[in-house]
Amino acid sequence: MVERRIKNITEKVNALRRRYRGTLSNEDLRSERKVQRISKGRTLKARRTVPWWNDELKILRKKVNALRRRYQRTLNNEDLRSERKVQYSEGKRQYQSRLKDEKFKSWQKYCSSTEGSNPWNAIYKTASGKSRSKTCLTTLQQPDGTFTLDTESTTKHMLDYFVPEDNETNDSAVHKQIREQVKEPVDTADDKPFSREEIASVIKKFNPKKAPGEDGLTSEILLRVFGNFPSFLTGLYNKCLKEGCFPRQWKTSSVVPIVKPGKEDNRDASKYRPISLLNVAGKVLDRLMIDRIMHHVHTGAGLNSNQYGFIPQRGTVDAAMAVKGIIEENS
Repeated sequence: MVERRIKNITEKVNALRRRYRGTLSNEDLRSERKVQRISKGRTLKARRTVPWWNDELKILRKKVNALRRRYQRTLNNEDLRSERKVQYSEGKRQYQSRLKDEKFKSWQKYCSSTEGSNPWNAIYKTASGKSRSKTCLTTLQQPDGTFTLDTESTTKHMLDYFVPEDNETNDSAVHKQIREQVKEPVDTADDKPFSREEIASVIKKFNPKKAPGEDGLTSEILLRVFGNFPSFLTGLYNKCLKEGCFPRQWKTSSVVPIVKPGKEDNRDASKYRPISLLNVAGKVLDRLMIDRIMHHVHTGAGLNSNQYGFIPQRGTVDAAMAVKGIIEENS
């Protein structure tokens, strides 16, 4: 008896629900479906806006959808169906043409909004897929407890934190010894000049996709310059080697602060990770000198034979085998 009464009540509720749904408009039905999806745990994704979308396109899309529905619902009259098919195709063609025009106009406006003199601007980054969100400088807390008030004070505080002043009065004994050694004249024989093959090999080792330094030159550009003027660059690097000079322009770097993950709301300068972008020409000279130094170290008696770390073609496996050999000899 109870089950029959429950069944009757359920049927009446469903009948009332169907009658209620019959009085709802399409907008109400869509809202009801959204509520049902959310109640089932499926949240709706927010649609991303695009700069080329406008009200005119919105109206055209609604007209095309209306023409498509009218064409699909015409089933009994072939002549009327063909006529409405033509109307739908023409409306769709106009909508797609207008959509294409708006996209092109938006792209033209975006391209003309940036300077064309800089090859590394937003247009290049967008076309190459390298666009990313920019780091925004925020107010930082200074050592005295106060906060920076503008971009200039924030930048100054970051420079003081990341690049402390080179003050000789704060030097340790080791630093003072290094300063004195630098002032002593060099009485060693001149090293062998760099060859063209040596310089070309070093330039080719650099990743051409790496961000350039202050001069905007990548390793690919420098390699092309070297291919056209090999004598000039070879003479330049050999002059630096002979004079023991590292040009000051090549020491200048562009510092890009990157916010560390999870520290976006921090007010300390340590929230940023400074990335120094050096000129490729200076990095080539640096690599040339490192290769020469490492060659002299490995070919001479400068390293102990028992050193395995930071040695090419040596690692922890070799160190473990050496320990194993010592144990076997003494066992």
